[in-house]
Amino acid sequence: MPRMYREDGVYKVTIVVDTDLDRLHDVVLDITDVSKTEDELLDIFNSLSENTKYIAYRWSAGDTEFGDAAYKELTERLEDGKAI
Repeated sequence: MPRMYREDGVYKVTIVVDTDLDRLHDVVLDITDVSKTEDELLDIFNSLSENTKYIAYRWSAGDTEFGDAAYKELTERLEDGKAI
């Protein structure tokens, strides 16, 4: 499960085991049809909004709540012409 901490008034989340990335991997693969490396997934996770990362902490990064929030955020980025 991700660990959450606060730094300079901002919530930050650290992934502590590889399996925490499984749901995010599936979300990114579904959106892009590209399998990302662990380092790429960590970069994507760290680029998510604090709210979405908080969901990962609160419900776990493997939970549907996190997957749905990440999917919504990442698809909105693509629709806005931004990179994931």
